[in-house]
Amino acid sequence: MPFALTYHADFEDVFAIRGLVPVQPGQRLKPAWENGMLNFAYAGADRFYRSLSVSFSPPPQKRQATSARFQFTLEPNGVKELFVSLIVTESATGEQVKPRSQSQPDLGGIKDYFNHTSEEWLQGWVKVSSDSTLLNHLLDRSLSDLRMLSIRLDGENYFAAGVPWFVALFGRDSIITALQTLAFNQRLAADTLRLLARFQGREVNEWREEQPGKILHELRIGELAHLGQIPHNPYYGTVDATPLFLVLLAQHASWTGDLGLFHELREHIERALTWIDRYSDSDGDGFADYRSAAASALINQGWKDSGNAIVNQDGNLAEPPIALVEVQGYIYRAKMNLADIFERAGEPDRAHQLREEARKLKERFNQAFWLEPVMNFWRW
Repeated sequence: MPFALTYHADFEDVFAIRGLVPVQPGQRLKPAWENGMLNFAYAGADRFYRSLSVSFSPPPQKRQATSARFQFTLEPNGVKELFVSLIVTESATGEQVKPRSQSQPDLGGIKDYFNHTSEEWLQGWVKVSSDSTLLNHLLDRSLSDLRMLSIRLDGENYFAAGVPWFVALFGRDSIITALQTLAFNQRLAADTLRLLARFQGREVNEWREEQPGKILHELRIGELAHLGQIPHNPYYGTVDATPLFLVLLAQHASWTGDLGLFHELREHIERALTWIDRYSDSDGDGFADYRSAAASALINQGWKDSGNAIVNQDGNLAEPPIALVEVQGYIYRAKMNLADIFERAGEPDRAHQLREEARKLKERFNQAFWLEPVMNFWRW
């Protein structure tokens, strides 16, 4: 039975794939078979080389252009196993992205490897056991699956927002996942906070929607980001990541009972609070809102950030500035939670100030919307 696999690699940036950028700026090199592997290479305009190497086990009987051709003989109900391995590399030099030798992967070994590393991953998490086998399996599998989203950047671990489009640091998504897993692993929350603090906004930049003290929305490190053709290096177009950053930090201190991280990031806390008070309310009505200054920016900048996500009561699209109800709750919770931490840190005056600011926000909210239960929820 003849069987063939044909491959192609564009090396397109994720923003080019999504049609947001029309031209791929680099140069695809001619594919070639080297050391038993089919190798694709790309010379990026950002002076980085990228490659995709494809190996086969067993090796193909014939290689033609970018196709691997096999001849299998199958008995009735027979089984043949073909393993295809794809290796992606990136380097500042072309030589370092070339394939070294043909790999001969073993399916059983790979399965054992993933099982072993999954067990290692769970060793760093709180273990919850119950008399329900189903519940125990559900918890273990849920925490194991999170490993797929765990990324390391500059020595810190964080949860990416999703696969495949959003394998990147996202302020809102990474914070919320860290919040939801805080009872199981406080170290990942601390890493996430340190990483976001490192990229905290320092200036007013309309292209990136950056403002002093603001927490980023999205960080990309691909070719277009390196070239500055997209504003995501990082991009700050989000209204909720900054208060959620403060919520996570306060919750980390509450869960651990340790104020070390609070003191370490004290400057970043004050800068985030200053952003809320000085920059988050663009129209001066007392509520945090968003209104993009850049034509290429996100129209909506809450968790529902598609262009048609926010509508008025009559069904028409809402026009910025838009104040989302949940964001007011985030700010209320951030200030109330932080007040408790400042109290523990021996700063009762700062704690009182934050509680007063939260109380005034609640009063404004209730007067405008008569929705006190929302604020009571976020006091929790």
